[in-house]
Amino acid sequence: MLNSAQIDSYRENGYLVVENVLRDAEVAQLNALIDRAIERSESVERNDDMYDLEPGHSADRPLVRGIRDPLSLHPLFGEISRSNALLDIVESVVGPDIRHELSFVNIKPAGCGSPVQWHQDFGILPYTNDDLVVCGLALTDSTVRNGCLHVIPGSHRGPILDHHQDGVMIGAIQEGATGFDIARAVPVEVPAGGMSLHHFRTLHGSAPNHSDLDRRIYFLDYAAADAFPVAKKISPVEFDQRIVRGSATREARMMPLTFPIPNRERRADVLFHLQAGLRKPIYS
Repeated sequence: MLNSAQIDSYRENGYLVVENVLRDAEVAQLNALIDRAIERSESVERNDDMYDLEPGHSADRPLVRGIRDPLSLHPLFGEISRSNALLDIVESVVGPDIRHELSFVNIKPAGCGSPVQWHQDFGILPYTNDDLVVCGLALTDSTVRNGCLHVIPGSHRGPILDHHQDGVMIGAIQEGATGFDIARAVPVEVPAGGMSLHHFRTLHGSAPNHSDLDRRIYFLDYAAADAFPVAKKISPVEFDQRIVRGSATREARMMPLTFPIPNRERRADVLFHLQAGLRKPIYS
């Protein structure tokens, strides 16, 4: 569990760093599994249900920026997503009834790791309430040098900004958008084995990795069980299966929020693909 000072900091700033969430042995095992997955990507020529590939990927130089379904890669990923060490922290910020929404391994290979343009997760996928948190388990040291997360403190208490370009969901904030001041951004550096938490409404992004060190993060999204997506088809059976602590519910808790309804004409389901059409990227 988080202590009261940590909870207050998260509530105020919309992010938090917690060290030593994973044991050294778990970090080493997860990295070994990712290494083997990258080796297997040598035979993969295009993005698929498992791999999201970096531009420039080839059999001679396999470059993976995302493992889309780590839970099917090895049981350890699922064990960690349901571990008490992790869920005790999540419960401190979303409550006792928790649904696991998403797992994704983000890799920024040394020298070429892709940036993530600035956005709010809630602006891309809104819910009936905002008790959702994104947990980023650092499998390598995550620093400014290798493209760590940056956030705008307190932005989770502000408006949901528009993530559209020409009326179509682009998954990013346009440069110069009202309410977006990148000068207020701060880095969120996390040592290997530690974890960052950011609120689903927190403005965040990350620069490309031009260093000689990989950056690897195991991202897990969690929601309060009574937070239901607004612009996504709901399968009650699937939602019940995702409950990792507490009880499922059929009642959605609403909160007063105003936000643009996502127009997903492009049908992309990976953030990198959504953001690829951004005409004026902040990071390049």
